[in-house]
Amino acid sequence: MLGGVINTYSALAFAETTFGLLRSERRLGPVENLNRRSTANRDAINDWVSRSAVLRLSVPDPERRGAAVTLLKVVDPALESSGLHTRIIARSKQLLGYEGITRPDGKHEPGLDVAR
Repeated sequence: MLGGVINTYSALAFAETTFGLLRSERRLGPVENLNRRSTANRDAINDWVSRSAVLRLSVPDPERRGAAVTLLKVVDPALESSGLHTRIIARSKQLLGYEGITRPDGKHEPGLDVAR
């Protein structure tokens, strides 16, 4: 895959996720309920992706997929052959750079994982 995954790690996002889960538990009930909902959501996404002509799960082995994040990849030959894919990734990195998340020049940013 040519530059299709942009994954930013953030301690703030981790804290927000943790506190968000605690709020959800207070609203929705015990963690077992949250796990059931998470499993149902994952099944719905898997079904949706299985019917898509241009989307695939980036991690093909279900046993290796994370529970909190779903990584999708676009597999559209028209994008790959036209050079548009490269421009989309470059522009995405540029926009992330404006937000201070990564550098538009493509240099390594600690905590940023970009698959090329």
